[in-house]
Amino acid sequence: ANRSKPGLLEEADKGTIFFDEIGDMLQTELEGLTAGEWSLTFLKGPEWTADWEPERARALLEKAFQDPRVDGVYAGGILISKAVLDYGRPLPKPVVSGFIQDPSTLGLPISKEGFSTLPNYTFVVVPCQAADDVTLFRQIVPFRKLAVLVDDYFLRHEPNVKRQAENYAAATGLRITLVPMTASAEQSLAALPDDAEAVYLTPSVVMGSEEVQKLIDGIKARKLPSFSMMGLVDVRRGIMAGQHSEDSGRIIRRLALNIQQILMGVAPEKLPVLLETPTRLIVNAATAREIGAALPYRILQNADILYPEEAASGKPLDLRMAYEMALANNPAIAAGAEEVAQAREERVLAR
Repeated sequence: ANRSKPGLLEEADKGTIFFDEIGDMLQTELEGLTAGEWSLTFLKGPEWTADWEPERARALLEKAFQDPRVDGVYAGGILISKAVLDYGRPLPKPVVSGFIQDPSTLGLPISKEGFSTLPNYTFVVVPCQAADDVTLFRQIVPFRKLAVLVDDYFLRHEPNVKRQAENYAAATGLRITLVPMTASAEQSLAALPDDAEAVYLTPSVVMGSEEVQKLIDGIKARKLPSFSMMGLVDVRRGIMAGQHSEDSGRIIRRLALNIQQILMGVAPEKLPVLLETPTRLIVNAATAREIGAALPYRILQNADILYPEEAASGKPLDLRMAYEMALANNPAIAAGAEEVAQAREERVLAR
């Protein structure tokens, strides 16, 4: 039998294409999962939007908790998730968060077993550490001065971002500049230091899709090697490299399943919060060619290569051609190949 279950899709970070699409996709997935079992009502729209104002986000969260129509809250994004973590009192209703790229940024309450340590709260995150990305980035191209594009909201409201950057810089000797990323690509590009040698791009929650493309094109125009925390979605757009594949569909599916479990009576803190995904390197070969970056063969042989066509002839870059290019540009590989050839000749003579 159908059971009426009013609910709330709390989209406090709404206002960008990214969060609009995610909210719609989650609602569709959840309606499909609960069809014939639950009749859900989603409360959303301008009255449930915080417009990137922390005070309004906190007020909306309290409003949701006090609203008798609401049985649960979906905290769609970092701003409202931050309000949940700062609530300071027991959460009176179940809360589910999603789409937080780096769990260390907000200091999410994760136990060693992979569950939320905050009662009545759960979330879904893909294990991702910016420090791991930058370490891999330095193995691809050498640099000493790194510009990290960070959403302006995080720089103004989340001290963990600056603290983590300072700790990593002290441990590695890098000079890291945190660059505020606004809704304008032109403004964000203008803030890049003139002496930056590489760019690490973190997700923007206020920049539209067209502006993100302008930002990426501007980074390429400056001939700067780049690496994206978002992985494949930005590498396809022109960022040189990334480490994570697209996983929005899997996250949405997990969020919907978690909400379904909560509807069935499972405590939110009993649900796993980590969603493991492959961490294979992804490289945009066209961007690497365009900016003149010579990528190490030892890196390329274990990476997924996008747009590997040769710039001059347009022919596909197959394994043989890649190997020949490596021999021509890496003396160590050439020496190793010579040793192998000599060993083969000696075996033939011994026969």
